[in-house]
Amino acid sequence: MSKLLSIAWDTYVKRVIPSDASEIQRIECKRAFMAGAYAFITECEKSTPGIGGINTEDVVVNSMDREIREFLNDVKNGKS
Repeated sequence: MSKLLSIAWDTYVKRVIPSDASEIQRIECKRAFMAGAYAFITECEKSTPGIGGINTEDVVVNSMDREIREFLNDVKNGKS
């Protein structure tokens, strides 16, 4: 795992995963985390400059950022 993803994962563990989570839960969470990172990278790779000065990479990144923030908010509020 790259240093960036490793740091992101460690931060995620500290902020989201309960300290009493089972090893299976930690494994499944890490798999889901990495799947999300893969999806993010895949979408960024597919992006190309848009029409009319709109950079589709920015649109994709901003959209994913909003989605991640909403998910984290849902986790904190017990909805996910």
